[in-house]
Amino acid sequence: MSQPRLLVDQDLSRRLEHAEGRSGADFVKARAAIAPQVGSTWTDIGGAVALFDGPGSPVTQTFGLGMATPVTPELMEEIEAFFTSRNAPVFHEMSPIADDSALAQLNARGYSPVEFTNVLFQELGAESGV
Repeated sequence: MSQPRLLVDQDLSRRLEHAEGRSGADFVKARAAIAPQVGSTWTDIGGAVALFDGPGSPVTQTFGLGMATPVTPELMEEIEAFFTSRNAPVFHEMSPIADDSALAQLNARGYSPVEFTNVLFQELGAESGV
């Protein structure tokens, strides 16, 4: 019996990035409600979710950069302003299949992605024993 072949395409990657970004946004909204002094907040900038949960928080970063639109210098300036206005470093977690403009803009501005995220998955069904 052969295993089904599942391919990750840009649409699936976009959906996964969006889900992770929304999860982070829900987290910072909850944090803002219980610890307003931190100033936790989020925004959508060109389809990238920018999360702030304090300058040293691992949650403070972007998700989905280059998944909805090409990344321009203007988009990067808006993202940078979101973080620097809160005295936070600018970190980006990226999908390996984001638009090429994302990595090009990061490199042009002296950034490196904090990580490239890969999601492993398996179709569930009788064959998988689940």
